[in-house]
Amino acid sequence: MKASFISIALTSTVLTLATAGAALADSQTINQTSRTNSVSIQQVYNNAGIPSAAPNIATVNQNGLYNRVSGTQFGNQNVVSLTQKYGNSNSIAFSQNGGDNTIQATQQGFSNSLNVVKQQGYGNTVASTQIDDANTATTSQIGNDNGITVQQTGDVNSVNVAQNGGGNFVSAKQSGFNNSFSAPTVFGYGNSVNSVQGGNSNKATAYVSGNDNAVSVSQVGVNNQASVNIGSQGSSAGNNKVDIAQNNTTGAKATVSVIGNSNSASVAQTYGYNSKAAIKINGTQNTASVTSNGGYDTAEINLLSNYSNATIQQTGYLVSGANNAAINVSGQGSARAAIIQKGFGNTGQITDSGFSNSTTLTQNSNYAQANITQAGNYNAVNVTQGYASRAAVTFSPTTSGQTYSVVQPAYSSITVTR
Repeated sequence: MKASFISIALTSTVLTLATAGAALADSQTINQTSRTNSVSIQQVYNNAGIPSAAPNIATVNQNGLYNRVSGTQFGNQNVVSLTQKYGNSNSIAFSQNGGDNTIQATQQGFSNSLNVVKQQGYGNTVASTQIDDANTATTSQIGNDNGITVQQTGDVNSVNVAQNGGGNFVSAKQSGFNNSFSAPTVFGYGNSVNSVQGGNSNKATAYVSGNDNAVSVSQVGVNNQASVNIGSQGSSAGNNKVDIAQNNTTGAKATVSVIGNSNSASVAQTYGYNSKAAIKINGTQNTASVTSNGGYDTAEINLLSNYSNATIQQTGYLVSGANNAAINVSGQGSARAAIIQKGFGNTGQITDSGFSNSTTLTQNSNYAQANITQAGNYNAVNVTQGYASRAAVTFSPTTSGQTYSVVQPAYSSITVTR
């Protein structure tokens, strides 16, 4: 079964159309140089189980203003290459259903939009490059071995990616102002999500459900926000890795939620101040870490895990102190939690309600405050503070086998409540 439909509106065009032969798919080549050009392409091809049948090919080049391309391809091994350059208000919308499909699009101008919803099959690839302001890209893939790469340069860019299958790859790079990246929901196994945003007020959101996923988000600018969720209640994930890096940020926010086993999550906030990071992990043998070298930063890790590790390190490199760090441990079986703070006037808090856990709070700074709460059994706490610091250790009256160690220099104080 094969069908070909093309609708064009143009002043100058080069068109190549081939439909002859039972083993040939449609091939369309369109070149337009004009204003308000529009191309509509529909290709339907079914090789009926013949793997040697030729693929469908559609190539569109438009140079001008207000260009539009719309089409759907159905069949096997379809290839679409679209280029709209030196024009404004360009829009590309396409849908492919089959196997081994490939879409490549390049837009340069103002208010460009790419919508590929959706590719369904196996071995699909979408590559899009949009340059200038107010670009928007939306893609959806269902199948195996899918890959999406979107690179946008300009202001107010937005990318939305949804994948469902295995072995999927998502990469989005944005440079400009007020960029937003969202990839809900990447579902499957072996997926990799990578987002690089440069500019101010960037937002990145990724939802991943499955195993062996790698999520990396890097943001440079002011007031950046990143949120990554892996797994959900009733659908845990394993062997996943989440890395969030926020550089040169003011008021940055990072949130990570992981449900599953053998996962790792890290947040690094550097060369800024007033940043906030929160990590919540529920499972077994997980690792969580937060590092920052600014001032007035806040970090919190909730470790509802067994045999897991949590670390918060705040150096106060740019601004001398006033950082806050908190770790809550409720797992059992040799969980490890550590807070390391440098600077001036930092506050650290550790709450341990698990069993046989070890927590360490090191404040290499003056006028620090340490709050330790022990509500479990056979847990160990070690506190080291600087000059004129205060420590408060509270034990639940129903606990047993607790140990603590506090090292303080002169003009420091400790209060123990049992």
